[in-house]
Amino acid sequence: MHPVSPNDAAPRRLAGGLLLGCALLAMLAMAHHPHAHGGGDRLAALARIAGPNAVVHGALLVLLVALVVLLGEFAAARIREAALARAGQVLFLLGGSALVLAALVNGFAVPALAISMAGQAAGPEWTPMLRFAWQLNQAASGFGVLAWAAGIAVLSVDLVRRRGPSRWVGVYGLVAGAAIIAAVGSHQVALDVRGFGIVLFALCLWQAGAGVLMLRRAPD
Repeated sequence: MHPVSPNDAAPRRLAGGLLLGCALLAMLAMAHHPHAHGGGDRLAALARIAGPNAVVHGALLVLLVALVVLLGEFAAARIREAALARAGQVLFLLGGSALVLAALVNGFAVPALAISMAGQAAGPEWTPMLRFAWQLNQAASGFGVLAWAAGIAVLSVDLVRRRGPSRWVGVYGLVAGAAIIAAVGSHQVALDVRGFGIVLFALCLWQAGAGVLMLRRAPD
């Protein structure tokens, strides 16, 4: 997919519509993230929700890859400072790669382990493995969220210099990016299902705004 020029109206608007749609679909998918309820038998609880868990994480993986590509198109079409555009693209790629790892661990690797137990009770010997899987997920999702938020803030530095809607999207990006970095970096927000959902919602709002900017006829 070639970078979209600001003057290529049809491809730019298509990329903008896809960016807006993917952002909204990501929020919808996260809203349907299942919760494991099973008392002390964690593996049995994970096995019960393995199906819907795979569907949600699979959808998020597809949307995540699409967002990385589409945000690259947004940076090429709407960010005037080339250095900021490149930095944002690199941060989205790094963050997206880490979030893919986190989704693969929680969405597929751990549920597959739970299913392989075939209903057997999880003994204490499984505790270290489950803890490692959780810590791997948290490390990957934490890095991914921080890099993604930094990418949004970097692109927003260029947007706040404009007039009209671009400036408001930029202001939101700077505030949201800084708030997410501070909250997640200081461990004030835990990236469990609820915490990650809140962070994802905040990130997707900016991405939806970026999609709307791509749909506009010309930059502000």
